[in-house]
Amino acid sequence: MTVQEWVQRIKVLLVSLCIASVANYILTGKSGAAVSPLEALPGLLILAACVLLATLVENIISMILPKNFPDIVYISLAAILISIPGLFPFSEFCIAHIEKVELMSLITVLMAYTGISVGKDLNTFRQQGISIVVVSLITFFGTFFGSVIIGQAVLSLTGVI
Repeated sequence: MTVQEWVQRIKVLLVSLCIASVANYILTGKSGAAVSPLEALPGLLILAACVLLATLVENIISMILPKNFPDIVYISLAAILISIPGLFPFSEFCIAHIEKVELMSLITVLMAYTGISVGKDLNTFRQQGISIVVVSLITFFGTFFGSVIIGQAVLSLTGVI
């Protein structure tokens, strides 16, 4: 990966952090315990460090191994490792600050980028014909309703609802 690509990734990450901090403030404000963007900043920076570290590890591993894994595997592994209490001396610090970041604020950014990506490739999508639309709709609905059913079952079994 070139220096220019790293600079581009860091720029996107910084914009994502700004959007996520505002979304986090709005979401936590609705629950009555608003977390200001400055309060959420350490947690967001820790998550950004996980992304950058995971990207670096993925780049190194992809030079060694012929099989590439998705970046999310490395990002998840980094986040899981830093959040295991007692594993690292800084684990408790990371957990305390990441707890201030709402998951939905991060998903807001992800969905915005997804929308931009789909909009960018709309002509290619249109050229695939009606069959790709039908398959996409069935996939979206199946994923959504499958998630709803699993979520309902888990929340019911745990007594949350």
